[in-house]
Amino acid sequence: MSDIFREIDEELRRDNFAKLWERYGQYLVGLAVLIVLITAGTVGWREYQARLQRAESVRYAAAMELAQTPRHLPKIRSKTFLPKPLPWIFLNN
Repeated sequence: MSDIFREIDEELRRDNFAKLWERYGQYLVGLAVLIVLITAGTVGWREYQARLQRAESVRYAAAMELAQTPRHLPKIRSKTFLPKPLPWIFLNN
């Protein structure tokens, strides 16, 4: 006798779930897609920013290496990674 009640209960649950899925399933799928897109966008943006920072670090390190001696001053000023008017007072030690 309890098997019949259990079977009816399972069928009612299945029907309720099917109704919920039919009504809200597209929203759940849309939400899942939105979460994946936001996550991918965030990771992509962070990687892009990190790549820009690495490129700036390389250019800064190259400029600092060239700036170690005053004889490289014309080379430094000709590079595009540094502005033309620079205070080179600190190089006159």
